[in-house]
Amino acid sequence: MANTRAEQDAKMSSLFHSQDSFKEQHCARTLSSSALGRAGVGMLPAPIIIDHDTADVAVVKAINDALQAGSLSKLHQAWAEWISAGNADVPLNNRDLNKVQQRAVRIGVWHLREAMSSRDVARVRELVQAVDVAVARWPCPLGIKASLEYQSARQLLSDADALEEKSDATRDAGLVVEETFSLSLGAPLRRRSQESQVA
Repeated sequence: MANTRAEQDAKMSSLFHSQDSFKEQHCARTLSSSALGRAGVGMLPAPIIIDHDTADVAVVKAINDALQAGSLSKLHQAWAEWISAGNADVPLNNRDLNKVQQRAVRIGVWHLREAMSSRDVARVRELVQAVDVAVARWPCPLGIKASLEYQSARQLLSDADALEEKSDATRDAGLVVEETFSLSLGAPLRRRSQESQVA
């Protein structure tokens, strides 16, 4: 009696199929010839050959190499070669171009910081001139001039120039003072030397 009751309950709940019955039905289904064509089983897709040596990829690689090397001159050289080849603009979107500019600013600031730590005025002067040239060229890293390192380098150069002018002025004034002093003392010294020779 319990078995019959279970069978009746099973018939009543037959609205919900088990997952095993779905798998069996799905696998047992036959496909028509049109379904085979639409499913893509018949032909293999054509392979896509990507040429990685295109000019676009080459200039982007050159830009990335210049950024990795930390050289603003190599960065500008990559751009100049791209433009001289007859291309209109670098194949970068605005976001990537902004990233290149930001990294160029960081490179320039890093070089200035290194030069400032050495306190070598000639090296700082050379680097400030290079930064002034780099700001006018692609990628135009204008942020370098706004950095504290650039401002302190300019201050160091102006202090060095003022000190040099002061020492030149002191040296020039010293020569004038010595000449005046020797001329004014020269007459009494000559008189004394003449008196000592007579006596």
